[in-house]
Amino acid sequence: MKYQSTRGGSSGHTFQEAIFKGYAPDGGMYMPEEIPQLSQETISSWADMPYKEIMKQIVKLFAEDEIPVSDISELVELSFQSFDDPSSPIVTKDLNGDVVLLELFNSRTLAFKDLSMCCTAQILNYFLKKDNSHAIFLSVTSGDTGSSSLQAISAVDCADAIVAFPKGIISPIQELQMITVTSDNCHVLRVEANSDDLDNIVKKFFKEHPDLIERCRIGTMNSLNWCRVMLQTAHHFYAYFQGKKLNSEKETAVFIPTGGLGNAVSAAVARHMGLPIQVVCSVTNDALTRAFYENDHSVGPLHLSLAPAMNIQIPYNWERLLYLVSDKDTETIRAQLDDYEVKGKATTKPELLKKLQDFIEIQLISDVEILATIKKCHDENDGYIVCPHTATAVAAAYRYGKSDQYNRVVLGVASPAKFRDAVEKADVPYEGRDLYTELKDKPIKVSDITAEDDACEILKDIVLSIEKKTTQNL
Repeated sequence: MKYQSTRGGSSGHTFQEAIFKGYAPDGGMYMPEEIPQLSQETISSWADMPYKEIMKQIVKLFAEDEIPVSDISELVELSFQSFDDPSSPIVTKDLNGDVVLLELFNSRTLAFKDLSMCCTAQILNYFLKKDNSHAIFLSVTSGDTGSSSLQAISAVDCADAIVAFPKGIISPIQELQMITVTSDNCHVLRVEANSDDLDNIVKKFFKEHPDLIERCRIGTMNSLNWCRVMLQTAHHFYAYFQGKKLNSEKETAVFIPTGGLGNAVSAAVARHMGLPIQVVCSVTNDALTRAFYENDHSVGPLHLSLAPAMNIQIPYNWERLLYLVSDKDTETIRAQLDDYEVKGKATTKPELLKKLQDFIEIQLISDVEILATIKKCHDENDGYIVCPHTATAVAAAYRYGKSDQYNRVVLGVASPAKFRDAVEKADVPYEGRDLYTELKDKPIKVSDITAEDDACEILKDIVLSIEKKTTQNL
């Protein structure tokens, strides 16, 4: 299987090449040149598989020509050793008797990102060991990606992680989970900027330093990395099978909290492979509702919602959705993204926009609805508490209501322990883990970057220092 840029300027890449790169040279994102198609018979044969076995099947489809099947199995098994229950990393909860919630967060950082992040790190380390080489993974986070990538990379020996997060925007727990990772191969930057600004800084860095990117093998652990997106498709197959257990005659709708659209693209890939799901994405900023329903692809004012990981006005995986629904029309994608990046605004061809609307539904959820949903979920389900991000998806599922057409499956993306303030604001008593007390006195390791600093130059200096250290150790 080969991979190409969503904008058409780079193609014929191997799986290994695609997952070690950040943005493609033309500014696009890597996607398979062909998406595997599964028969309904094959999909049905996966129905009783444990989650980890589904993930192994997914990796085989996209990487078997580069990773032997026996190694795939070993890498996936190794990935879940830090989970609460390595044999069964996903816990299923029943809400109101007719909504299934999948807890995807029973892991070290208490966030769903760990499900794909740990396996991504193991796959990357596998290739690095084979090549006797080293890589650097640069990620921007508005929430849980940072701590998840730091923990994943701290567990491998052939890579360094650089994580940048916006100062004052994420929750105190999310920040502590990052700055208390003190491993020598982990580097955390606290930046005076919002998450969209940070995405642009990283994109500028990749564009301005192609030789350094190539020489130091600089990639990313964000959902920009195809490996993350690929692995997350397993969530959606598993969700579909759990929905069918409610009523095998109904269709299944999967409700997904999203910001940068990474998990939504994973669902779209699964659907493109033949999985018959309705994809419903909940958002807290209006960038996607405007793009989908007003044909206005532009950056609006950033709303700092109670779900910090969703505080995004530039959903950078947008072009991957266009790639899937346009039948890989890279010329159209490049023209739209050029307009967006140069003019700050673009529109989608009407026929392509209709395909997007048929493929995925977007629902905008307010803070008022987040709080009401946390309260409703708690009061009607024996005190069960959801985090504010998960609450957006539960709210979207509640909007659907009981249906003769759909089973409703919600992806629970983070533990409420990380967002105690939001839970208590919903007038819900919280008596779970006190993560702040657990973390507040631990040693920290963080570098501050002010608005006046040249963030790209600081990134370059950090990369050069890592290169020097690595050269000495090899």
